[in-house]
Amino acid sequence: MGTHRAKSYYPNQIYKKNGEVGNMLFVVTARWKPENMAEFIKIATSEMTRPPPRGTKDLGTYILLGRCQMVSITEAPDEKTIFKIHQPYMQVAECDWVPAIKAEDAAQALAQ
Repeated sequence: MGTHRAKSYYPNQIYKKNGEVGNMLFVVTARWKPENMAEFIKIATSEMTRPPPRGTKDLGTYILLGRCQMVSITEAPDEKTIFKIHQPYMQVAECDWVPAIKAEDAAQALAQ
């Protein structure tokens, strides 16, 4: 699947070679206090029963040992969609999300 990025340093979207707009890649981290674990699990269980927002794809969710307790890698059309997906969790966890690009795409953008 060939893709290329818009000419800006940090593009908002991926453009496929056929001109279609693709999804952005986001890395989401979450940290919660031990006393919020039961509530976090309750929210996660409830949210998993809902269909994902249109245009999103969960590429993986991992439990971590360290500063963050969970990381999720998600494709989404834009930042608003990521915010909507993680809004329920923000009641009990500190969630951070950042757009991500491949190292080779970053190097190419910096070379321009």
